[in-house]
Amino acid sequence: MKTTITRLAAGAVLTLGVLAPAGAASAAPALTDGAVAPAGVTDCQTYLRKQGYTVGPKVTKACRQGSTGTGAGNAACRDGLRAIGVKRQHADAACHLATRP
Repeated sequence: MKTTITRLAAGAVLTLGVLAPAGAASAAPALTDGAVAPAGVTDCQTYLRKQGYTVGPKVTKACRQGSTGTGAGNAACRDGLRAIGVKRQHADAACHLATRP
């Protein structure tokens, strides 16, 4: 039996690509399309926030693309993050985290 664990970062979770207090969010972070974010997407977003970036719809989209685990998805993640000003080393690390199940 598989158990899903929601990662909380500093008492908050991401909902709809926006930081919300933990009490105001559902048990699992949701993406703007209504889908539940895989742990890797949340890890990607959390890493970027800790590096000082604003996490919004463009970051969420890039992290989601990276979560596919394909070469094309990873490239789309990196390119999407780089296009909005994320440094190369941060984009590489975030997209790597996005592949986590």
